[in-house]
Amino acid sequence: GWEWEHLYSRLDDSVAAISINVNEAVQLARGPAGPRVVAHSDTRVRLLDLGGRELLTHSLRPGRNWGLFDLVTPSGPRMLEEVGETLELLDTEGRVLRRMTGVSKMNGGIGCISADGTRLAVVWNNSFSADAPGRRQIAVYEPSKGGDALARVDPMSDTWALSLSADGTRLAAGGEDGLVRIWDGRSGTLTASCRGHESKVLSVAFRPDGRRLLTASADGSVRQWDPETGREAASPFERHTGEVMSAAYSPDGKWVASGGTDRTVRVWNAMDRREVAVLHGHTSFVRDVAFTSGGDQVVSVGAAFFKWNSATGDG
Repeated sequence: GWEWEHLYSRLDDSVAAISINVNEAVQLARGPAGPRVVAHSDTRVRLLDLGGRELLTHSLRPGRNWGLFDLVTPSGPRMLEEVGETLELLDTEGRVLRRMTGVSKMNGGIGCISADGTRLAVVWNNSFSADAPGRRQIAVYEPSKGGDALARVDPMSDTWALSLSADGTRLAAGGEDGLVRIWDGRSGTLTASCRGHESKVLSVAFRPDGRRLLTASADGSVRQWDPETGREAASPFERHTGEVMSAAYSPDGKWVASGGTDRTVRVWNAMDRREVAVLHGHTSFVRDVAFTSGGDQVVSVGAAFFKWNSATGDG
């Protein structure tokens, strides 16, 4: 069975194992060694391990917007920043490694990187022309080379979630319109559309082997899809009592963790949707969940950070 270890309580708790300032937002960054905690404000970003040790602190200069951490490269963490209509990939000392061309007259938004490091995807929006055609773009880059995007696609709806398959061959986006669209990661060809959610899609994640896509929605459901065809691969998981903001596969793909506005983290079997744990402790929305690299712990963040242990390692 699952038991929970509450490592950090409220953000203003002086005895918290991780010191988070009230002006810092908390999210998770993923890599081969498992998730790390990212705490960022308008002026700085920090990377911490799950024990609270600060791995990196980076100050944000005026005119630069934080993008994401790249944790998949063997040489160590890299950072992505938006500078005007350009993306810059930086090393831990802040030196520019690559520059990538953005989309003219658009602002960068959410992004993701494939587990093998070959593809980077970034959402670009023009919020000043809400009704204009092509006001939204998702650009796919090759971070090892930089330069122009390999492909640009029109998501046709505001994008709430983005995911690349581990090998970068597929890109999935969850939309405001409740659809999940899947493109070829190099050509930008639309290959499948997943229809079933009744509200905006807040989370998308490929199974590590790339053969399933996991989605979570404001309609309260978590669904699994065949990314080849766009067909639903199993009946939906519908035991949350509010919007589901995040869902993640375990490293072996056998388990799912999901969390949302009902302030619970639920762990369940991906095959038969059997629920093995309902984890309570969050006092506000659960915004992100992930399994550790060994698959025997779940990490969740909202206004607080929790790490949940499995007593058996297999649920």
